[in-house]
Amino acid sequence: MGVGFAMENVWSRQARRKMKGSAEAMQSIDVDDSRAALGFKVQLRKEGIEEKGVRVLIRWLKGTDSVLFESFCGMVKRKLEGRKLLSKWREWLPPNIVNKVYDTKRLIVLDGDILLPNLGFLQSELGMIRDEDHIIIHAASSINLGSALKRVSDPIIGASEIMANLAFTCKRLDRFIYVSSAYSNAHLYPRGPDADVQINEEICEPGRQSLVLDELNEVRKSGTSQAYEAENFPWAYAYAKHITERLLQHYFSVHAAEKKLLIIRPCVIRPAQHFPFPGYNMPMSSPITMTVTAFALALTREVRIATKMDDPDGRVTIDEVPVDVVADRLLCHLAMGTSGCIHRR
Repeated sequence: MGVGFAMENVWSRQARRKMKGSAEAMQSIDVDDSRAALGFKVQLRKEGIEEKGVRVLIRWLKGTDSVLFESFCGMVKRKLEGRKLLSKWREWLPPNIVNKVYDTKRLIVLDGDILLPNLGFLQSELGMIRDEDHIIIHAASSINLGSALKRVSDPIIGASEIMANLAFTCKRLDRFIYVSSAYSNAHLYPRGPDADVQINEEICEPGRQSLVLDELNEVRKSGTSQAYEAENFPWAYAYAKHITERLLQHYFSVHAAEKKLLIIRPCVIRPAQHFPFPGYNMPMSSPITMTVTAFALALTREVRIATKMDDPDGRVTIDEVPVDVVADRLLCHLAMGTSGCIHRR
């Protein structure tokens, strides 16, 4: 099966086409149950290195991040046996793509709930995961920018903690990839007068120094924290991503496994550039597309947005990145063994 991993220049589209046994350009769709868990097995190959089976465990949620992982899954030939997933595929993908994917026998589907103890899995399923999983990609998240911290803390922070704890019980764990957000450090923008703020590829501590576990306990008890109140995050979502990054860094440091952690920070996700076809997008999953559509339907309305720019019309830009491009780069960094934080835009 599979995805071929090589050390150089294998992630261009031309190179992928030439790869023997390259995966079909397909796309997977998230399930109706917004907290379902899914596992599948894929072969990773590097030049000069013996093949090894890799089982990937993912949480699927509706929203931008789930679309990101859908693009990644589109490069893997597989079969889905779950009826809900097949129903979604038939709703949003051309029949020829659905048939090609469904006719394979490469995917193991595990029905679970990531917010339940043990992910809602049977002990036999947990045992299989712990014995065989090599890579965990956690690429799902609530993207509701209007929700309070108390509401987004469980699906973002709590779910990530559960995934990390599971990872540490996997005997063969090689990598843990967390898809965060470029806006996890959005609190740095209001701190100074500069119109452009440089954000480094590293974990940024809050201005009010605190232990991340103490901060997490505050959030769980009161729905907020002193660090959150002291900063000017644009949304609770951004802070939830911020504290999740710090929490994962802490856990992997405690387990002396920092090199196994990779954090990807994409900016605003937009519809696909090429795969499975140009413009592919799950409904309600591309924020800028939704915003532009809303403006187009209400041309008589005026919107005012605060900015530090002296010439907003000429200098303000919107950062977007196609979902399939981000997925390609995630896979590339996974193949190259990158660790730490990576910005994707």
